[in-house]
Amino acid sequence: MELTELPKCTVCLERMDESVNGILTTLCNHSFHSQCLQRWEDASLYSLQNLWICLICGHIGCGRYVSRHAYKHFEETQHTYAMQLTNHRVWDYAGGTGF
Repeated sequence: MELTELPKCTVCLERMDESVNGILTTLCNHSFHSQCLQRWEDASLYSLQNLWICLICGHIGCGRYVSRHAYKHFEETQHTYAMQLTNHRVWDYAGGTGF
């Protein structure tokens, strides 16, 4: 029998098993309980301030000042609009402007 270590929530550091609902895993393999993610206001590398959601398909990735996963998603899919999760600011990658 092969053993696999369960992922930990990046916020509370508790293990997440298959029975837990509301798990969010970003493209860069950061995993969170959704309720932990909502409460976390830290400005560290993994904080909400660095996460953007594609308004076309719902893909979530780190912002352009961290790992650029949200921008790489735009380059691969041409999904133009992404929203920052903390302040709901929308960015138009094609136009290079925010609103």
